Amino acid sequence: MPFNPNIYHRRSIRLKGYDYSQPGLYFLTLCCQNRECLLGKIEDHQMILNEAGNMVQQWYNELPHKFQNIRCHEMVVMPNHFHCIIEIIGERLPGKDSVENDLVENDLIGFDLVGGDLVGVDLRVDPSTANQERIDSAGADLQANPIAANQYRSPPICPPPVGIQVVMQWFKIMTTNSYIQGVKNCGWTRFKDKFWQRDYFEHIIRNERSYHRIAEYIMNNPGSWEDDRLR
Repeated sequence: MPFNPNIYHRRSIRLKGYDYSQPGLYFLTLCCQNRECLLGKIEDHQMILNEAGNMVQQWYNELPHKFQNIRCHEMVVMPNHFHCIIEIIGERLPGKDSVENDLVENDLIGFDLVGGDLVGVDLRVDPSTANQERIDSAGADLQANPIAANQYRSPPICPPPVGIQVVMQWFKIMTTNSYIQGVKNCGWTRFKDKFWQRDYFEHIIRNERSYHRIAEYIMNNPGSWEDDRLR
């Protein structure tokens, strides 16, 4: 049976009682809000990344620099979504919850948390003075050019181990910040309300066979775009 990432419905994607900070491999999928194709296009069964797609890919490569217990495996940026396999290594340390909150809050610039979710600036219209200040502050650590090679490097940090939820929240924050800068400075396509959809798809990889099956699915994803249910 072909692997189908869409069987993990939002209401049941978390395994009850499972500790998502413990060592293991996790298959993760993020979708752009309303599944807008903001990250590039498919040509001849190949993914052609635009500047925003390259930005997402580079932030993914930054995860091990930000989190000492994270290893990045196969990934693919698609026109309107993103697949990856992330590995948590080492042991879960006590007292990590307050550390996780500090890590995320320190990077939370230019956003509001509404019901635990990130809400960005509505870029459909010219921002008000208040919103302009929020956009200007978003990604304050970034250079004016959102696609500069060294722009995506996060400040050196060596935190205790953290879980998948914090890793993904940080990834969403940094990519959204960068995308807002791209809209402002480079004319990237404006998004409505949020860059990413609320939450993400998550699957625990339990054995080597499953890992190879999912890794193959990720690498072959551009070739099956016409049949992709996330289009």
